[in-house]
Amino acid sequence: MFVKFGEREIEVDDKKRLEDLTFEMQLKANAEGKVLTKVKVGDEDLYIGSESELWQKEVGKLSDVEFELKSPKEVVESALHDADEYLDRLIPSVEHIALLYRVGEEKEAHELLASLADGLWWLTYVIQGPRAILRMDGARIIKICDELATIVEKIEEAHTKRDWFALSDVLEYELAPHLRKWQTLIREIINEIKAKK
Repeated sequence: MFVKFGEREIEVDDKKRLEDLTFEMQLKANAEGKVLTKVKVGDEDLYIGSESELWQKEVGKLSDVEFELKSPKEVVESALHDADEYLDRLIPSVEHIALLYRVGEEKEAHELLASLADGLWWLTYVIQGPRAILRMDGARIIKICDELATIVEKIEEAHTKRDWFALSDVLEYELAPHLRKWQTLIREIINEIKAKK
């Protein structure tokens, strides 16, 4: 049986489970300096770690199996574009959370603050890509991450003290402007990547 591996067709053992074959294809992609980003089975897109009964099926029983490959540079650039778009939504959300704390809607604000923490973690992960993978100068990335850590400490301190007005001030007057700096930096890095093409 043949599957699509990036731009070419390769022969595989049709008795292998998709999960096992995917692991092998990840190793093959890495050996070629690529990243396996997605497995497509028919019309369904599967991502590493996602839940699907297809992972346990024999490849020979599946139709049109494709392994999408990207270069590390393409993965980083795509993640940075995603982060830029995410910040377009995140910054107004931070301002909304601040407003909720100011007007006494702590329950809703707490729920949104928990989601915000997840989003900030993801952003710090994404911003490391240019430095780690593309070997870009990391000084400005380290600086912006350190600044974020300081702001997060202030958020945690206000939250621990249950000082909702102080928390709303940190969110609105420190975190939201800082995230605008992140967006500017991300856009600069995207432009630098494009300039190197």
